[in-house]
Amino acid sequence: MARMTQAARCGIALIDSDRKAIRPHAFYGFDEETMRPIEAPLVQDEGDPIYRLLYRGETLHLQSILSDSGMERYRPFIERLGIQSILAVPLQIGSVPLGIFYLCDKEGQDPFTFEDIQLTQTIANQLALAIANQQYAANLEKVNRELQQKKIEAEEASRLKSHFLSNVSHELRTPLNAIVGYSHLLREEVYGALNEAQRPALEGIQRNARDLSQLISDVLDLAKIEAGKMSVDLSEVHLPALVDEVAAGIRPLSEKKSLPIRCVVEPGLPRINSDESKIKQIIVNLLSNAVKFTSKGEITVHLRTWPDRNGVELAVQDTGIGIRPEDLPRIFDTFHQVDGATTREFGGVGLGLAIVKELLHLLEGEIRVESEHGKGSTFTVLLPVRNQRSH
Repeated sequence: MARMTQAARCGIALIDSDRKAIRPHAFYGFDEETMRPIEAPLVQDEGDPIYRLLYRGETLHLQSILSDSGMERYRPFIERLGIQSILAVPLQIGSVPLGIFYLCDKEGQDPFTFEDIQLTQTIANQLALAIANQQYAANLEKVNRELQQKKIEAEEASRLKSHFLSNVSHELRTPLNAIVGYSHLLREEVYGALNEAQRPALEGIQRNARDLSQLISDVLDLAKIEAGKMSVDLSEVHLPALVDEVAAGIRPLSEKKSLPIRCVVEPGLPRINSDESKIKQIIVNLLSNAVKFTSKGEITVHLRTWPDRNGVELAVQDTGIGIRPEDLPRIFDTFHQVDGATTREFGGVGLGLAIVKELLHLLEGEIRVESEHGKGSTFTVLLPVRNQRSH
């Protein structure tokens, strides 16, 4: 470009947004050691020629560079570089300024011509496009590096959290097992006879110990799932028999509230290839919740085909308290509880549904919920007939 316009020197200066300055990027005819340290602050002043060049898109053409009073603030740079005349045009994409493309000191101190200006503007447009692409690629690479670092940090934090939860849970289980064991011995009157006032208290100890044991198991399961250490053991599963087994275990709790549990099975329901123990855990959690949050009415388990994905649907329907619409999006979040009053009345820490969702992800299944506050909820589990995941 310098040869085409007979300029002694030329260069590109780019905006450094972080430092709020404009700095040399590439140049010809200038001394490297003199040029590199130069950094001109960006000013917001309509009287400043560089401001108008960058932000108003004006061309700067000065045969005597200090003839414009606005250039006085740049005198130290001008004198250090020995510039006499300048032709500068903005580098911009649309209305976004990137920097300046400039020519200095035409041979023989002749003024830059109209043709020089047109050529400079044409070259500047091409340079701006190339620089914008380069900056975009550099920014994209920077963002990708930052995202990768954040991913590594998040994975490490998750690993440490899972490790911590696992260690704490194991530490809690040891004394808890002792409590369960001693309470069982007391109830069996190994250490002497119990009176009528002591029995309810002992039953309360055992009940709360079981609840705490379940909570520890849930925390361990969640830690395993998040750490990717939960395996899937595939076998043929007969869902009606599995539902009957779980219902039989939960029926003592439902009978205390006079809640019948019915199972409605669609004829010809296929057996599925999946992990029976994990499906059992899912059904236990859903039926336990249904009993917990239902005071009157009934609980119905529907088993039917799922034609969309060659699978089966398992729907647990209750006539309980239901869920408010604004709470539905968060019910599967870890440790989420609808409100304090519900927690105080019904207990729980908000892990059951989170574990159900994670287990279904492992089993390549889905869960959907329909609920009307005050009337009840239906949780529908969707499972493929054949699960392809095994590890």
